[in-house]
Parts: sequence; C-alpha cells; structure tokens
Amino acid sequence: MTGVALSANKVVSFEGQITGNHATLGTATGTHATPSVPVTISYPENADTHGDQTITVGVGTAAQWGYSPNRYWYYWENTPIIASATLTALDNELADLTLEIEDADNTIDESGTQNSTRVRVTRQTATATAVSATLGPATSTDFTWSGTALTILANQTQSNWVTLTARDNDIDGADTKQVTLTATTTTTGYRGASATLTINDDDTAGLTVDPASGVAVSENGGTDTFDVELSTEPTAQVTVAVEVTDNTDECEASIDGGSNYLGVGESGTLTFVPTGGDDSGARTSVWNTAQTVTVRGKNDNTDDGNQTCVVTLDPDSAATLGDAKYRALTPSPTVDVTVRDDEVQVALVLSRATIDETDQDPMAAVDTRVSTVTARLGTGETAASEIRIDVSFAPTSPATASDYSLTTNRRLTIAQGQSTSTGAVTITAADNDVDAANKTVTVSGFATGTGALDPANVTLTIADDDTAGFTVTQTGGTTAVSEPQTEDTFTVVLDSRPTANVTVTATAGSSTQYEVKSGSGAYGGSTVLTFAPAAWDTAQTVTVRARDDNSNDGSHTSNITLAAASAVDANYNDSNVVADQTVSVTVADDDMPGLAVVQSGGSTAVSEPQTTDSFTVALTTLPTATVTVAATAGDSTECEVRVGSGAYGNSATLTFTPSTQATLWSAPQTVTVRAKDDDANDGGQACNITLNPSSPGAGGDSDYDGLSNVRVDVTVADDDTPNLVVVESDGATVVSEPQTTDSFTVALA
Repeated sequence: MTGVALSANKVVSFEGQITGNHATLGTATGTHATPSVPVTISYPENADTHGDQTITVGVGTAAQWGYSPNRYWYYWENTPIIASATLTALDNELADLTLEIEDADNTIDESGTQNSTRVRVTRQTATATAVSATLGPATSTDFTWSGTALTILANQTQSNWVTLTARDNDIDGADTKQVTLTATTTTTGYRGASATLTINDDDTAGLTVDPASGVAVSENGGTDTFDVELSTEPTAQVTVAVEVTDNTDECEASIDGGSNYLGVGESGTLTFVPTGGDDSGARTSVWNTAQTVTVRGKNDNTDDGNQTCVVTLDPDSAATLGDAKYRALTPSPTVDVTVRDDEVQVALVLSRATIDETDQDPMAAVDTRVSTVTARLGTGETAASEIRIDVSFAPTSPATASDYSLTTNRRLTIAQGQSTSTGAVTITAADNDVDAANKTVTVSGFATGTGALDPANVTLTIADDDTAGFTVTQTGGTTAVSEPQTEDTFTVVLDSRPTANVTVTATAGSSTQYEVKSGSGAYGGSTVLTFAPAAWDTAQTVTVRARDDNSNDGSHTSNITLAAASAVDANYNDSNVVADQTVSVTVADDDMPGLAVVQSGGSTAVSEPQTTDSFTVALTTLPTATVTVAATAGDSTECEVRVGSGAYGNSATLTFTPSTQATLWSAPQTVTVRAKDDDANDGGQACNITLNPSSPGAGGDSDYDGLSNVRVDVTVADDDTPNLVVVESDGATVVSEPQTTDSFTVALA
C-alpha cells in the first residue's frame, strides 16, 4: 500500500466499497491543522486468495466536516470529491508470473533483420497446476503477434514462445518507442506480468528527388523534369514551396506541367497528405506519390558556357497539429539544374604542361621534351558541324622561337558529332645550354565552325635544365708537386653557356710553396682563365709548379681558390650565385739540412814547409737561426786552418745567418789549410779537418744543432830527408904545404 499526501484544509474520503473476502479497511489518519502531513492507508493481512484489490482515494472539500479534539476522521458520505487516485492492494497469496523477452536488451528495429523477437511467461516453481495466459495488447499499430495464447504445462516453469514482429509504419516518430507488453491469467493463484519492449524507429523525414543528381537543360528553352515525394509518411499535411533561388536568369520552374512558369521571386506549392488523406486538391497527392516539377532554360545571350541554377524545395507543416519533423526540416533540399550554353566551347589540351630542355628519362616511352596539343569540347557537347582549330605559339619574353621546334601541321579538327579532335600538333623544347629561368610559351587557337568559340589560351612551360657553374678535373684525381720545380695540372670548364665572357681566377693559397699558370702564360701567384660564349665548353688547363724554398719545412698542403666572374652575365657575376671552388695542392719538400763542402781540385793537400790548399763550406738549407761551423785540424803539428783572411790556428769558425739573402747562408765560405814544417823526416801525414755545426739554445735551429760532424780529409807532404850537410869555408877547402889549414862544417840535414 502507499501513502497519499494531503494539502491544507483537506480530508480524505473513500469512494466505493472494496468487494470480496476482505477485512475492514484500516484507519486513514490525518488532521486538517497540519498541512501536507502524509495520510497512511493500510490494508490488513489475511490468508484469503481473493486477488488484488483496487482502492479509490478521494480528496474532498472541508465544507461538511466537523472537528473534535483528539479524534480521527474516518469517513464522510456525500462529501464532494475534487481529486482522486487509484491504489492497488496486492494479494500476497498469489504467485507471480514473469513475462520474458528473448532479446537481451529488450530492443528490436522497426524493419530489417532485427525487427522481431519472441515472448513467453515463466514461473519460479513448477507445480501440478497448468497456467494459461493471454498476451496483450491483442492489437497494436506498432507490432503484430504470431499468437496471444501462452501455456505453462503442469510441472513446467516455461510456456511456449510467441513471436512479436514490429510494424514498419513509414512515419518518422521518436527515435525509440516504449511498448508495454502484458500477460494476463485467469488461473487461480497466479498474478499476470508485464514487460517493456523498445522499438527503434527507422524513418527519417525528408524529400526524395528523382533524379537525385539534378537535371540539365539547354539555354534556348530546353526543358527537363524531376519528381518530388516525401521520404516518410507525415502525421499531417505537408506543403513544399518550389522556387528558383540561384542564377534566376538561367532557368525557371513550373509545377503545372509547363503551362505556367514561376517568375523571379515567385514560389509554387506542392501538397502531400498522409495515407487516406484528402488528395483531391490541385497539386496534392498522397505522401509517397511523386509530383513533377518542370524546369526550362532561359537564353541569356551571353557566351558564358554551361551554368547552374538552383531550385529550392522548402517543406513546411501547420504550426499546430502539423508534422513537427517536416516543419523543422533544415536545410531546405535543393536541385541543381545545369543550363547548357547554346555555344560550344573549344578547349586546348596539353599532354604535358611542362616540358624539359633534355629528356629526363631516355629509357621511358614518353619524351619529356615533347608536349602534344589536342582540342576538345565541353562535357556532353558535340560539334554541330566540323570544327577546325588553327593552333599558334607565342614565346613570352625572354623566351624566343629558338627555344622550341614545332611540327609542320598546325591544325586540329573536331568532326561533326564528335567532341575531341583528330590529328596533333607537337612542340619540342630546344636545349640552349644557358642557365636561365624557366620559359613560357602561350598556345592559342582560332576556331571555325557552327557555334564554335575560340579556346582560351593555355601556357606551356619549358623547364631549364642548365645551372651556371664550372667543373674542375684534376689529373689523376689529385694535384701534387715536389721541390724544386715539378709540375701537375688540372682543367676547368664551364657548366653552362654564358651570355658574355666569364673569367675564372685561380689563386695560389701559398705563393712561396708553388705557383700557377694557364696555357703558355708565365707562372705567378694567380692566373686567369677566360671563357667566351662560343668556347664555353672547351676545358682550359691550369699548371701548378713547386717553388724551391730551401727550407727544411716538410710537405705542405694548400688550396688553390677558383672564382668565377662576369661583368655582364648575372649568372656568373657573384660568388653567391656561382660558389668558389678549391683544389688541394700537396707540395713535397726536397730540402735536408747539411753542409756543402767543395774541395778545390777535388781534394785538399799541402806540403812542408808551408804550402796551402783550400775548400769551401755552405749550408744546404735556410736555417731558422744563426749556425756556426767550427773547422778544427785533426793534428795541430801538421797543419793549421783559417777562415777568410783570419789568422791561422788549430781551428777557425764559420758563421751563417738565417737571412733570405742567399749570400749570407748559402754562399760558400773558404777554409784555408796550411802545412806546418816539423823538420822531422816523418813522411806524408794526415791532418783531417773536422767541421762541427751548431745552433744551440731555445731559439736555435734544431736541425743544424743536432747535425753530425763532417770530416774533410787533408794530406801533408813531408819535405825532410836524412843526410849530412857539409859547408866548406869560402866554398872550398884548400891547404898548402907545409902545414896550412882550411876547414868545413858537418851537420845533419
């Protein structure tokens, strides 16, 4: 049982009598002094199986009620009822049945493969009593039953299945509708059951236009038609306003078969009614019966080609009691009408919009240097008579006619009844070897023939394939020279033909290590190659020669910089356009530190008592610091030495300074060797001279300071012979008798 809330100054009255085997109705409690206090109605428990009971609760006015403190109001007769509610007292001695829908989500579609399900009743406990039930509602606009009788056999818990199939009603209703299914039973001791089924709607309000792709007419009064009907059955009358809304000067529409055409800004009305509705009015039909709209082209006397005008269909329904789905339908459907111009437009077609100066893929079947020109008419158009198109070509500056070649034939023909031309005109790009911007050629046509309009110009692009620059090729892949003066070469050639002379200057990175020249010119720190337009692709040679620097500085690597320039050709006049290039040059050193000794006559020999001989000494390489060379006699008793005009002695010093003036380091300095007379008969002696170079200290030349001594072999011839030296007085020895005397002396030689 449930409670009923009372308003202020209201009392409860029970209208009607509960029938059947029942106990006295329980007390209804409440007081008018406390507004909105719930009033409880209770139904006493009993053991009878008398079925569910219905109670009507009425609310009456306070006109005939009395009040007594501490008393309850139970029942008033003849109290006017101003509101009532029905309550059901369930008999808990009845067993519940369950109405089972086979689909797990209790949902089916209005049409299609999922438009049906099965239904049955079940009970919790199998008993010996068979249960009969009837499905409801028996009839429905939303579905049909395969039968309505259900039976649970004795000692079973499930009845037979009954199939429910949705009706497809063609009405765009709610997206889903909820249907209450019931199973009622007259079997004693059982209570019926209910369940909710959801049916998905499959209809969408709209207009169906045939043909959907639109229609086409000619502008000189040609006509065509399209049909209109509703996509779903409306719930009320629907009107469709027909109006030409775009390009109204191109076409017009009629809804009466072409008897009358709507003017600009005018609209006509088509009316559609539900099934069974009154369709006797003019331009009125049942919703799924098509009505025809006629469109007619209007001649605008303008060569504007095919145009499109738009017919708008605007559905509506009454503001009240009408079909809200059609009233709210947006945007309004439209029909495109193609209006064919009564002139035929010729168009030129290029097989390639861009051609190349050289064939980019010689192995392919299509030559990328060539484009073929053909002609065609607009879509759906054919020639009323033969059309001839004379094709011409005009180069756009800076392009010239020399940039391409043409076939002899320059005429295309479109035969009567055809839309494309026969024959072909071809243009082939010429390779000019000049780095320039892409060039364009305007292709035009002059058409003759019935209704033929000259084609619009088309532009052909000739893609340039040349890039300003130069290519350097080194002999053997490298450039290497060695001291003192060996040579190597490389060549330079331009990559594109210039419009004026271009110079390429080759500048040595180290003029002390090597020098360059071009052709038969003189060697120097740089050389200039000049390329004339007529001989741009003839390679020119640069010769590199090592320079002997007399320094023990090892091998060197240096770059020759090549820079292109032109006072006229903008493609070659800036290193930002044509980048400088370098050639790496390796120079092998041939200098070894040492002493160059040259003996006069090829040897050094002296003899006693004081004959002399000499030899010269020079450095073989330019030193980095002062170098001294000490010349020391190997036997000071046999010989002595001096440098230049200095005094003789056991040793003498030669000094070489690191000046670039060769006279100071590579000019030979003379060492004189003189024999010393020893009066000894000792035969020939050796008096070798030792040359000891040095350049000590942190600033010295380490190459010379650590250099090994050099020996100069010297021979000293002896002038002493064993003998007696007799010296007679007066040169003779004479005596006379008797006893005169004379004398002589005797000594060792």
